[in-house]
Amino acid sequence: MATPEIEALSRRIAVLEAQLAALMQAVNVGRGGTVAITAPAGLSITVGGTCTINVGAELALTVGSNFRTAVGSAYVVNVGAAMRTTAGTSIGVFAGTALTMNANREISLATRAFEVAAAVSIDLDSSKDFEIASGKSLAVKAADAILLDAGSAELDLKKDGSVDLKGKDVSIRASGKINVTASSDVVIKGSKIKQN
Repeated sequence: MATPEIEALSRRIAVLEAQLAALMQAVNVGRGGTVAITAPAGLSITVGGTCTINVGAELALTVGSNFRTAVGSAYVVNVGAAMRTTAGTSIGVFAGTALTMNANREISLATRAFEVAAAVSIDLDSSKDFEIASGKSLAVKAADAILLDAGSAELDLKKDGSVDLKGKDVSIRASGKINVTASSDVVIKGSKIKQN
């Protein structure tokens, strides 16, 4: 007849054997050194300090439902060559204060429709050339005023309908007719007014 100590030890051994059998079912070690972990219910990894994963070739993550990453401080991703993010429907990027995109050469955006909306202001700055091209029509609208300024030349459009054109030499050329219509007076001032 076994003593109580031996019976307790046997029960502990049985529990350990059951846990080891479950672990052997979850972890499969192949002949080539590959390790496969299968967890039908779930897998939890808790690390008190630093966790490092080194992959010599390729790292593939496949998630059947949702994939979440929570970082308490900073999140840094470094890619040696190219990086691509593909989503079947939409991609949302949200920042609490600022969002910065930097490229040493170019940033290209290609889409069917592109919209930029800002609650306060939008600034577009180019140290050299700036070009806007439209295949059909181009509309520029402002509630109060539109100002085009290039050195000593200036075109100021106000919401009351007034238009102010300033420049050193102003030339108006037309391949056809030029019609000037005013509901009030037409005033032309100059040191000399010449006509053909």
